Formats: sequence, C-alpha cells, structure tokens
Amino acid sequence: MIESISSTINEVLIHKVEAIHKRPSLINTREFEKEITAVSKDMKKLTEKELSVLENEMTQKIDLLLATKEPNDINIAFVYYFLLFTFYRRNRVMNPLNDLISSYAQLFESIPFNEHILILYNALKPYQNSKRKELLNQAEKLANNETFSSHTGVLHHYAELCAEYYEFNIEELNQTMSQEQIKNAYLVAQEIVHIESNYAKFYVTLGRLASLNKDYNESYEAFSRALALEDVESARSTYSLYQMQALAVKKNFETSEFIHKQLNQQIEDFNDKMSKTKAENIRTIGLFAGLVTFILGNINIVLSGSQSTVQVMALFTSVFLIYFALVVLYSSIDTTNIKTKFSRYFPQFLILLTFLSGIMIIILLLTGVL
Repeated sequence: MIESISSTINEVLIHKVEAIHKRPSLINTREFEKEITAVSKDMKKLTEKELSVLENEMTQKIDLLLATKEPNDINIAFVYYFLLFTFYRRNRVMNPLNDLISSYAQLFESIPFNEHILILYNALKPYQNSKRKELLNQAEKLANNETFSSHTGVLHHYAELCAEYYEFNIEELNQTMSQEQIKNAYLVAQEIVHIESNYAKFYVTLGRLASLNKDYNESYEAFSRALALEDVESARSTYSLYQMQALAVKKNFETSEFIHKQLNQQIEDFNDKMSKTKAENIRTIGLFAGLVTFILGNINIVLSGSQSTVQVMALFTSVFLIYFALVVLYSSIDTTNIKTKFSRYFPQFLILLTFLSGIMIIILLLTGVL
C-alpha cells in the first residue's frame, strides 16, 4: 500500500515537472496550487520512514536543480519546494517548514508565486497588530497584481487576512481607509465564489466580510452555503465553527432589525409628542395673554366711570368667554385622524368666526352703535 502511494506521488510529480517544462507559467496558476495540495494530502498517508525518504529525495533534487542556475531547472525545483511547503504548512510541522523557508525562499525570488508562499508562511506567526496590518497590505498588493487576477488562492488569502485583522481590531472599523479596505476585500470575496463556487471556506470568508460590511443578510446566506458544501463527517470541528458563525450572524441581523424598528418608532413618538407639546404651549400662552387683556380691560372700564360700564363689561366678558370656550374646544380635538373635510376644518371655522365677531364689535363701538 505504501509503495503504491509513494509511486503515485512520484508519477504525479513527474507529470507536473513535464508540464512545467512545456509551460513555465503554470507555476503561477490556481490549477498548479490545487494539484500540489492534492499530492500533499497523499503524503500524509505515508509512514514516517517512507515520508522521510521522500523528503530527502525532494530536497536533493532541489539542490541539484538550483545548482544549474537554469531558469527551467529553477522552475522544476520550485515544484518540489512548494510541495514540501504545502505539506508542512497544512500539517503545522513548523521546524522543517522554518528550515525550508530559510534555506530556499530567497532563491525563488524570480517566481511571483513565491511571494504568496511567504505571505502564507508569515501569516502563521503570532505577529503584533502593526505586523499583521503590514502583512495584510502585502496580500492586498499581490491580489491586485494582474498575474493573479483570477487566482482564487491568492485572492482568498488576502480576503481572509482582511477578515481576521478587522475581527480582532474592531476599533478601526469606523476609519475611512479601513472601510474601503473591507469593502474591497468583500468585493474580492464575491468574485472568488463566482470563479470557484464549490469551496466552503470561500463562502465562510465572504460571510465574515459581509458581516464586517454590515450586510448581515448576505453574511447568513454565505454561511448557509458553506454549511451545505462542508463534509460534516470529515470536518466536524469546521462544520461546528461555520454553524456557530451562521447562527451568531443571523441573531445579530435580527437584533439589528428589531433595534432599528424600535428606534424609528421612538423617534416618531418623540416628534409627535414634541409637536403636541409645542401646540399646547402656544394655546396656553394665547389663553394667558387673553385673560390678562380681559382683566386689564375690565379694570380700565370700571375706573372710567362710564354710564355704560356694566354693558361694556358684559359684552367684553361674553366675547372673551366665547373665545376661551372655542379655543379649549379646539385644543381638545385631534384632527390628524379625522377623515372628512367638514369635521377637520370646522374648529378652524369657529375660531375665524370668533375673530370676525370681535372685529365687528370693535367697529360697532367706534361707530357709536353700541
């Protein structure tokens, strides 16, 4: 069994080396990354002894090929280098991984995809925020490189780093530059799932960025899609993580909607209350001014000693009482829910009639009729 696995790995590598001979640009493609990842999974099936033999063989080939300094040989050496890197990284075998990077990374600077490898490697380190932000900016720059415009592996890692950084630095979310970076990564994540729509992790990253972008509905849908794609039996821990994230986002969305409706209702109630309070204050001031005028007017009439004092006072009093009664009647009527025009405008008509009556009385007094 082990021999068959080992021979299969060698056959795949030979096939990949032949392909790189014919077309060196394949190194920078997503297809290359996926094929090497598949081979690294087969390596995990080897025994410790078989794996050690294979690792030594590949390391020797890397040294021999790099010694020629021929561009094509460097590309072929890169195949073995990337396979070892992928195996170590996926299985978190850090000591051999550190040795691999320190020994060979700088020798592959001519290959653009090597920058992606270094970003993947550095993302494993527990950097402080400043270093994490710097790494995020490097990933964004690489994602904007035309060479990787459709490379979902490169694009996704940038989007994932963006989600991780701002989830742990929420205090930066209100900054304009941060919002622009999140929006850009969000659009990249949307593009990724259109290019490669059968990978659950891509939808998880889209969901995380949608949540940071406050698009909770799409976030929940993305997580749901990830759940549908995930193999529950082989990845229970990942499945549980996706499920918890999906439920949390849905709850956040529902709470946000509820709070939004409550706030709108409170604002409407407050505005309505303020309008009514303002109207009541105006009526109160008007009635108070009328009452003061009534009292002072009666005092002046009494002091004048006129023969018609009683008649004038009675007339003045009756006019004020009519005015007072109508204003109080009008202030107690809520016209906002009255549908007929007559019912709505009748109180205003009475007030106008009272005003005209007051004018008529003044005219009669001036002309000597009263």
